Amino acid sequence: MASACASACSRGTPPATILRHISHELKTPLSSLREGADLLAEHVTGRLSQQQQEIVEIVRQNGIELQRLIENLIDYNQLPHQELTFEEIDLNALWQELLKQHAQLKQQLSDAEQDKLLLEQKIQALTDLEAVISTRKEQ
Repeated sequence: MASACASACSRGTPPATILRHISHELKTPLSSLREGADLLAEHVTGRLSQQQQEIVEIVRQNGIELQRLIENLIDYNQLPHQELTFEEIDLNALWQELLKQHAQLKQQLSDAEQDKLLLEQKIQALTDLEAVISTRKEQ
């Protein structure tokens, strides 16, 4: 693969094309590796020892991570082809909106804390009432 990349670079092949080729070359064996690890994890070939299961799980997790990295590389490769759009943002208005939302959340939290205290008081009153009733029944 390295010699193919070097050859493509020397021929003036666009980097995006080289990147697509590299990612394809990586994904093909990775798919086989992940499928094999999945088959082992599903005990298709028989039971595995605890240590073997741990190794298979490491292989599976690293395969997933490698797949994610390759897909990120492909996504990054497509960025230059997308047109970026920018918009002006009124930072003062954004800041004011954030402060307003913060105040609302703070008030909701305060209300919830008050509700919690009220609920705790009612539970305590019911517990006390139950104790009084229980004491009277015993007399």
